[in-house]
Amino acid sequence: MHRKEEHDMEYLEVRDAICVLAVAEEQSFSRAAERCYISQSALSKIIRKTERNLGVELFSRGCVPVRLTAEGERFLGLFRKMYDTHLEMEQLSDEIRRRKKSDLSIGAASYFCTYVLPGIIGDYNLENPEVNIKVIESNDKEKVEFLHSGICDIGISVNTEMPSDLDYFVLCRENILLAVPKELKVNHGLEKAALSYSDICSGKYLDPDTPAVSLKKFEKENFLFLRQGNDLWTRGLAICHDAGFEPKILMELDQLQTAYYLADAGKGVAFIRAGIPQEKLLPFGIPVAPAYAQETDREEAVGKIEEELPEGRKLKPGKIYLIVGGSMGAGNICGLVRELDRQSDREDNILVICGSNQQIYDKLQKEYQREGKVQILGWTDKMPLFLHAADALFTKPGGLTSTEAATAGCPMVHIDPIPGCETKNRTFFVSRGMSVTGAHQKELAEAGMVTV
Repeated sequence: MHRKEEHDMEYLEVRDAICVLAVAEEQSFSRAAERCYISQSALSKIIRKTERNLGVELFSRGCVPVRLTAEGERFLGLFRKMYDTHLEMEQLSDEIRRRKKSDLSIGAASYFCTYVLPGIIGDYNLENPEVNIKVIESNDKEKVEFLHSGICDIGISVNTEMPSDLDYFVLCRENILLAVPKELKVNHGLEKAALSYSDICSGKYLDPDTPAVSLKKFEKENFLFLRQGNDLWTRGLAICHDAGFEPKILMELDQLQTAYYLADAGKGVAFIRAGIPQEKLLPFGIPVAPAYAQETDREEAVGKIEEELPEGRKLKPGKIYLIVGGSMGAGNICGLVRELDRQSDREDNILVICGSNQQIYDKLQKEYQREGKVQILGWTDKMPLFLHAADALFTKPGGLTSTEAATAGCPMVHIDPIPGCETKNRTFFVSRGMSVTGAHQKELAEAGMVTV
C-alpha cells in the first residue's frame, strides 16, 4: 500500500493548462482572465493552486509585465503539450461523433460514388426517407481500414481478395476496355475491331464473333493509368504483364473520367470500365453563382455583412476571419475558434457560420455569450458577401465551397478533410498555392493569420 507523501501531485486539469498558457502569453492576469472568460480572482486561485500542486512558482508577480520564472519556462512546454493533446482528443471525438450521425455509411471508389450509388440511394430514400446515408469516397486500402474501425458500415470494391474477417458477396461483374485515340497510327488496319458506343451498350464486344486485338500491339503507346491504390492500376499492370510487356505510363491520375478525357484528347491509351454511361461524361466544372465572381467593394461587403450579425453586435476594425461549417460540421470548429481567439488581435473578428448544425451553434453561443470578437451565425444566403469581406476563410476542402472561395478571391485555410475526395481536393489546392493547411488547430490558426 502506498502512503501519500506531502509532495505527491494531484491530477492537473486542462483548465489549469489553459489558464497558465493564457497568463504566459498575455503577460497579464487581467487580460488572461478576460480571455478565459473568468474573473481575475478566480484565475489567480487556479494559478496558485497549480503552483502549490507542482511545488514551484510559475510566475514572477513583482514585475510588469508578468513573466515566467525559470521553473515556469520549463513547465510551459508541458502545459502546451497537455493543451494540444486535449485539442486532438476533442477533434477526434467530434470526428467520430460526426461520422456516427449517419444511419448508414458506405465506402466506395469515385467511380461508384459518381455512376452507381446516386440513383440507388435516391430510390432507397424515396421509400426510406428517415434513413440518413453518407458516402465516403475511398480506395480499397482505406475502405478496409474504415470497415475495421466502424467508420463505414458497407464497402463496395472490385478487389476479389478480401480480409477473412469481412463478409462479402459478388454484386455484379464488369468488363475493362482499352480507350485508344482514333488518330493514333496503331489503329491502321484495326478498324474492324473498333467498338462504337452502341456496341458497348449492347454487349456486342462480348460476342465471340467480334474481332479481338492483342494488347501487345499497343506496347509502344503511352498509357494513362489511375494512381497506385486504385484497382485499375493493379489490373492494368497485370493485363499488360500478361500480354508480355511493361506499359509506358505517361500519367497517373485520380479519376477515371480524367483518363477518359485525356485519351479522347489524344494523350495516350487508357483502361476504362465498360459501364460508364456516355451521357454522364460531360466536361463541366462546378457551377458557381455569378455573385461570387462579381467585382465587389470590400468596404461595402463589410457593411452589408454587419447587418447579418445578431442584433446589437458590431464588427471590430481589425481583420475578419471566416469559419464555415455545415450540417456535418467541419472538424473541431470549437478548438479552432479558441485558437484563433487566442492568437488573433483583440480588434480582429472571428465569424463562424454553422449552417444547419444546431449542436455546434448552441455550443459556441454558450461559450461566447459575451460581446466580443467572436460572432456566431446560423444559416445564411449571403455567402458571396461574406467571402468578399473576409480576410481569410477556414473551411473543409469540399469542392463547392472551395471553388466559390477561389472564384471570390478569398484566401483559404483547408481544415479537417473527410477521407477520400476532400483529401485529394486539399492536396490539389495546396499544391497549387490556392490554399494553406495545418496538422492541428494551432497550426491552422497560424496558417490563416499568415495569409493576411
